[in-house]
Amino acid sequence: MKKVLQFVFLILLTQACGVIKNTDKIIFRHINLNRPHGTINLEVQKSEIEKLIENRNGRFFLKDHTFGFAKTIELKFDIKNSLKKAIFSYPSNWDKNLEIQEYQSLLGKPYFKNGKTIWNDGKTQFEIYTKDNQSYSQLIDL
Repeated sequence: MKKVLQFVFLILLTQACGVIKNTDKIIFRHINLNRPHGTINLEVQKSEIEKLIENRNGRFFLKDHTFGFAKTIELKFDIKNSLKKAIFSYPSNWDKNLEIQEYQSLLGKPYFKNGKTIWNDGKTQFEIYTKDNQSYSQLIDL
């Protein structure tokens, strides 16, 4: 009985924190950059990628033309300067529904919360959403 209660508590805690694992597939944890820059992985230290980023009014972005189709990529770091989130904004001709279909074929069925399409493998969360008529995606280290 104690193990059942512990399991139920764990499930409730997980849901209360907003972490709902919905895929058994592993979500990518990197950003593929234009040549010759390679990739940037979640959890990379800011000091390792400083030549690729710029500070815009206290927020960090990948420099223009570092990444393919995204309009901008904002990078969020934790207190230890480890990359925890990448927020991609897209141009108006980006087909959000087509992208969701393509990611669904790679990552499985998403779940939907607060207007966001979400995949979560327990370690990484990937979201696609629209805010103020602007399309975004986020890659989040959990």
